[in-house]
Amino acid sequence: MKKPSTIIAALFALLSLVFFAYCWRETRIAAGPAWIEPFVSPHRTAPLAILSHHIDRTVLSAIQPRTAFGTARVSARSPNILAYAHGTAVADGRIFIGMLGFGSNPFPTNEVVVFDAADIFRPILVGLPVAGDIGTMVYDPLNDKVYLDLSSNGSLDIYSLDPHTYAVSTVISTSSVDAGRRPAIVTDGAYIYGITNTYPSSVFRVRISDGRLALNSVGHIPYGHSAAIGVYASSTELYFGGGTSNGFEKADAITLAPISSMKVEPCDISNDMPFVKTATSSGYVYIGCESVPYGIRVKTGDMSFERFSLPGASLGLFVYGADLYNAAEDGTIDVFPGQDLRDLRRYQLLDNAALLDIKNQTPELNEILYSPEADKLYFTAWWGVRGLYQVATSTGGSG
Repeated sequence: MKKPSTIIAALFALLSLVFFAYCWRETRIAAGPAWIEPFVSPHRTAPLAILSHHIDRTVLSAIQPRTAFGTARVSARSPNILAYAHGTAVADGRIFIGMLGFGSNPFPTNEVVVFDAADIFRPILVGLPVAGDIGTMVYDPLNDKVYLDLSSNGSLDIYSLDPHTYAVSTVISTSSVDAGRRPAIVTDGAYIYGITNTYPSSVFRVRISDGRLALNSVGHIPYGHSAAIGVYASSTELYFGGGTSNGFEKADAITLAPISSMKVEPCDISNDMPFVKTATSSGYVYIGCESVPYGIRVKTGDMSFERFSLPGASLGLFVYGADLYNAAEDGTIDVFPGQDLRDLRRYQLLDNAALLDIKNQTPELNEILYSPEADKLYFTAWWGVRGLYQVATSTGGSG
């Protein structure tokens, strides 16, 4: 029979080994994963638990795609300096992120956080004149500027940000228009167009060269929250989503008057609403639904639409190359190759354990972006360990 001292020594050695392994794992996670190229695994992975976002599982008629499952590894993550990232843009190899003053956000909302897409470990903070919700941000390649709407101040405040020098200038600041909390803007390089997040709402146009304002407040969907623009040979059309009002509208960019509108209820339209031109006078607008497990594709020519299944619901849609991406609320990346709504690839993050906070909350993927200079895909997380994360386009991108 072994002596008690021998047994105690063996147990102590075993506990020391377990403790060493745990400390090594924690150090590895805290330091961030090495630059390992993501991979796709052919086996099916278990879905993540939905812990932080209420989803109505009622499914109306929707396209049910073939679904393949795989995994993708996070190759890098930023310092945890982001909470409730909302307005985002990618320009000249840099990622620009603004935040909402939402809940217990501990970070200032009068700053834009800028990351070099090739090295996201050293962010730059760009100060703004006042605090406010940066609910929308857009890059203008014609003038090489990033525009953002600083809202929740009872006014319309749009600023221009130079992506090279980070100089901030005012495009318009007026108390004659209340933009609400989370409005939406788009640009064609000559004007900035948008819709207010108010009831009733107004559609506005601001000339970039001199800040001249035009406004139309008749007949628009309420609580505007998302926007897209279609520039055709003979006309320019504006497309707006109504957030919790579930409305979708097509408007004329010259008169700012609504052309047609419809209800896509239930949906709770997310702020990311990509447009893809398919013909000389028509295209598709993709709508992400935050509270139901499907998205919506609208044909802008005749305003017909179809629902397509998104099992994890949508907190952000993005088109890269020919493919449609979805940042899912259950912590996965969805890809529809070639925008084929009958072919869905779901990629669960292998590093999910590193994305959970002390409350064990699932990381909702809120914003999804791509940098052509770095050839990497990025997403932001609202829950769990908030921040900016990087994966590779091997998760399904065709570019």
